[in-house]
Amino acid sequence: MSVSGIGTTGYPIARYETRKTDKNESNNFANALLSRIGSKKDSYMATERKSDYLCENYSNLLLNATSKNYAGSIKTVETERYKIVERESGVVRIYDKEQNNEAIDLKLNKEQIQVDKETGTKFIINDYGAGFFIMMAVDDELEAGLKEALGVDELDEKELTGFTVHTDQKTGIKYVTANGYESRGGYLVLDKEAKQKLDSLAKEFLEQYPNLAKTYNEAWFYATFEVRGLLQRTSNGIMMISPNSISFMDKDGENRWVRVFDPENWKQMKEEFDQVASQESETKTEIIVKPDGSRVLVMTMSIGGMETTMSLEISKPTEAPNENSKQDNNNNMPTSENDTVSDEMSNMPNED
Repeated sequence: MSVSGIGTTGYPIARYETRKTDKNESNNFANALLSRIGSKKDSYMATERKSDYLCENYSNLLLNATSKNYAGSIKTVETERYKIVERESGVVRIYDKEQNNEAIDLKLNKEQIQVDKETGTKFIINDYGAGFFIMMAVDDELEAGLKEALGVDELDEKELTGFTVHTDQKTGIKYVTANGYESRGGYLVLDKEAKQKLDSLAKEFLEQYPNLAKTYNEAWFYATFEVRGLLQRTSNGIMMISPNSISFMDKDGENRWVRVFDPENWKQMKEEFDQVASQESETKTEIIVKPDGSRVLVMTMSIGGMETTMSLEISKPTEAPNENSKQDNNNNMPTSENDTVSDEMSNMPNED
């Protein structure tokens, strides 16, 4: 069992691209990271989380956050699925051959394995505080490989604390969140079966929302957020929730809106968000003629009890607005003469 690269810190944008990160971008990320470390936990959770990892940059955070590092030697071990090598003292790099040889670096501490008592799933977790962590689920093959790499008969285990394992009701895929930071998403636990289910979801997005999910990668991205309860599908589009906003993207790929809220109210907003799936969405349009003769298209979208209105000017003011406005009103007023013409035309025989 492995874990995907979808972590706790990212939320999707409409379009994105993969490119090399330069030094300035790394510094910007470090600043954003440190800013988040200073933030408070989600107020509705009673679990206290450490947020005192105030380092000068992201690299120092990774190096200094974990205590009680494993000090023994680590030898290279290769199993049918995994390859385990020593990256540096106390740090192992694990390659997963079933995940295109994806690698993850993990610091080993005194209690190498944490076990979720509800599901029995085992993890290695490096917790950096403030909702940041990296992790890998440990199956029997990986556990045996780690024992051999460390030269021990048994690995120290402890009950999983500070984190919760969730199971998506639709797919059965598991994901892990840091207690008190659920609004930031979590890590997906992806074995071969779970990855196939996620693939099926991605294909659904490609078919249902071709103007929003234009590539498989984008569809996969949406699917990961749906599994973690951060995305709802509606008949008119896609609705997503982040730590401080709810956004909607119309299936036409053009219209969208964002509703920003106080992060302290995330629990309440998440409850409203979860009700969207059971409610109908509706879009109403109306053309309004202003006194100056200009016409405005007004669109009102109602989704899950939340309503937003957008307007778009479709014609400019006329030179003689009052006359044109009066003429529009006259054209719309029924008259006996018009009624007579209409009756006569309705009684005329059709010519083949």
